[in-house]
Amino acid sequence: FGPMNAEQLKAKIAAGEVGRQTLVWMEGMTDWQAAATVAAVAPLLTTVPPQAKFDASGYLVGTWESSETVPLQGVGQAQVQISVTYRADGTATGWGTMTSQTQFGPFQMTISSQGTWTAEAKTENSFVLSPNMQITMTGSSGIPSVSTNNTPALLTVIDRNTVSAPNGSRSYRVGN
Repeated sequence: FGPMNAEQLKAKIAAGEVGRQTLVWMEGMTDWQAAATVAAVAPLLTTVPPQAKFDASGYLVGTWESSETVPLQGVGQAQVQISVTYRADGTATGWGTMTSQTQFGPFQMTISSQGTWTAEAKTENSFVLSPNMQITMTGSSGIPSVSTNNTPALLTVIDRNTVSAPNGSRSYRVGN
C-alpha cells in the first residue's frame, strides 16, 4: 500500500498491519527492505514486540501425507503415496506404496520407514527437515530393499496443514 505519510504508517503499525519484517520502500532506496532495518521506519516500531521465532519442530509434529509422481529407472514413472508420523520425541515412522504400470503389467511396492528427525527454522515460514530414516521397500518378490534417507529438505509452510518442497510437491497434515 502506498504511498503513505508517517501518520498513516503509524496507524498501520498500531493496527498490526505493518511489523518488523514487513517489506517497505521509500524514495532513495534501491530495493525493498524489512521495516526494522530502515532508519526512518525503525523508530516507529518501538511498540511492536519482536516476532516470535517459528517453532519448526512443534509445527511438524503429527501425521503428514503426500502423493506424487516420480521417475522410476527403467520403467518410466511411478505414483508414490506416503504417510509419515513425526513425534515430539524426534522419532518418526512412515508407510506407503509405490505403483507403476510396466511393460510386464502392474508393479507395486510397499514402503515402510523408521528413524529420527530434526527441524530447524530458516524463516518465519520455512524450515529444514533433517531426517535420519531407514527405508524398507518390498516388491512382489518379497525380498526387501533397505536404504537410508538423511538428505535435508527445505520446506515452506503454506498454511497450518500444508508444506511445499522446492519441486512443488506438497504434504498435508492428516492427524496430530
